[in-house]
Amino acid sequence: MDLKKELYKLESDLHLSVISANEFLLWDTKNVEFYSEGTSAHISDFYQGITKTKEDVKILSQSVSLNDVKIKSNLAQVESKIDALHELFDEAKGIILEKGFYDYGLVGEFRKSAHDLEENYTDVIGLDKLLMLRRHEKDYLLRSDVKYLNKFIDKMTSVIYDVQSLNLQNDKKEEIISRLEKYQELFIEYHDFDLKIAGDNGLLKKFYGNSNLILGDLVLIDEQFDYYIEETNRLYSIVLGITMVLLVSLTFFFIFQLSRSLSNPIRKLNVGISTFVESNFETKAYLGSRKRTDEIGSLTNNFYRLQIEIADTFRKYREEAESRHGKLVRQKERIEIQKFLLSEHREMLAETNNRIQESLNYAKRIQSNLLPNLSKESLGVPGFKMWYKPKDVVSGDFYWCHQKDNYTYLALADCTGHGVPGAILSVLGISMLDAALNRRELDLPSEILSFTNEEIIRILNKESSENAVYDSIDMTLLRLDSKRKELVICSANTDYVIISNGEVIRKKPSRCSVGSSHLYGYSGNYYDDDIYNFKDLDAIFLYSDGIVDQFSERTNKKFKWKRFAEILAAGGELDTIVNNVKMEVIRWKGLKEQTDDITFIGMSLNGTMIPPSKIDSKIELKINEDVQPI
Repeated sequence: MDLKKELYKLESDLHLSVISANEFLLWDTKNVEFYSEGTSAHISDFYQGITKTKEDVKILSQSVSLNDVKIKSNLAQVESKIDALHELFDEAKGIILEKGFYDYGLVGEFRKSAHDLEENYTDVIGLDKLLMLRRHEKDYLLRSDVKYLNKFIDKMTSVIYDVQSLNLQNDKKEEIISRLEKYQELFIEYHDFDLKIAGDNGLLKKFYGNSNLILGDLVLIDEQFDYYIEETNRLYSIVLGITMVLLVSLTFFFIFQLSRSLSNPIRKLNVGISTFVESNFETKAYLGSRKRTDEIGSLTNNFYRLQIEIADTFRKYREEAESRHGKLVRQKERIEIQKFLLSEHREMLAETNNRIQESLNYAKRIQSNLLPNLSKESLGVPGFKMWYKPKDVVSGDFYWCHQKDNYTYLALADCTGHGVPGAILSVLGISMLDAALNRRELDLPSEILSFTNEEIIRILNKESSENAVYDSIDMTLLRLDSKRKELVICSANTDYVIISNGEVIRKKPSRCSVGSSHLYGYSGNYYDDDIYNFKDLDAIFLYSDGIVDQFSERTNKKFKWKRFAEILAAGGELDTIVNNVKMEVIRWKGLKEQTDDITFIGMSLNGTMIPPSKIDSKIELKINEDVQPI
């Protein structure tokens, strides 16, 4: 058995188990399906990995080739620690289920208690006081900071005191105070669960600490294996050495006995051979009598002929060696010259690369200065979050914002290509959008996109020049009216997503990119506007195709729309949704090169919390062939 190979398999199975546990804590604990079913794929993967790890330990312990008592003892300790790790995971899973999420477990009771107070006792307690309690509650849920729990308790003490001071019937007053105290008890119990799971001495810290201890034990066992194998090999070497010494001794003894019987002719032959060798195979030597008819005489005669052939061969070899030496000297001179020229070229390439890199970094600063600083305040919406990650130093994606009258315009654009070509096209796109609002006094997004399309075709001379550029820009442009609570949006060859009435809806655009209408024979205003009221939308998401087109390191497949939509459908705080998309794309990519520029913008229009949703079934049917299973 290959002990090292089995040990590395054990380490790999344990590592995969810890990764599955981490995936469970990171994703499944925020998924209502886990709380409704009580299990998940990641939990199954963990149990399967732990079972395989235990089997690996037993295989190593029972190995007939492993006889070291200390190593077997350490493996027994590892097996015991793996059992403890299994128990910690079971305990953590049980507490997490009891804690719950959304409408399940303690969290479900907690939310129900808060909603009951808001629905039935706002007129008595006061809306401002209830909102302040909810604010401290949400601050704690978001940051897990005990200072917000203390603020909540202080505020609750004040609220209960105020209720006791009201002129109400005793039964009514006791009922309200009882509900408030229940709300506080659930909040404190939620905090206790947090400490059990993620506190300084919580189950998660114990779990990861135990897993690190096991990995440390495996490193120690690996070192013991090295010593064990080295000692075994040393023993084999000693046995082999003794055997070789015996064989050599027997050989010398036999030669000595033989030489005694043939000493004189062999001595003469040996002296003659030594003389011939010392003369560098030039002077033919006397090897003894050539008149002997026995084996020694035959050997002497044969070596007389052999030394003649050797002397002639070495003479020719010396002549050829001198000729080859001259050629090698000349080749060495040529190689030195080539090395010098190669060094010069390498320095020139390095200098050129540095100049190119400095130019790109300067271009990046210029492009960054052209991009606006976006926030929920500047856009006039309750929630805003963006992820912007160029593939190269400069990007073919850009975003743009402009304030005009009572309107706020926001665009997300993906230029053909990436890097320098895309960045140059992005500067042209920004200039045309500014011109559309500042010089042409255009209003609707469809009119602005039509004007930008025609100007790009004209500037790049696409229709008449033989050197016409056929690149274009995929763009989504929206207009926000915060006073009228109205959103107008127009999209050119790029999707956008809305969450409305509990559904994730993928909106299909015009197939005509900005700067490509001449390819389809369009003229005039050929883009369509979609109009929404804020009240009808929970959120809107704009994105470039760098997200869905990202290839995986493991499967070499694209991220695809369905995987993206399922993250959006899970709901939660807007910041959390955008961060979840970012983390999942990065995990999917792994060490794979980034496929394209990535820009992702999310806006919530009726508060920062986005409810869980389902994916629009019609959209699912249309894109079913484009979906990869997770």
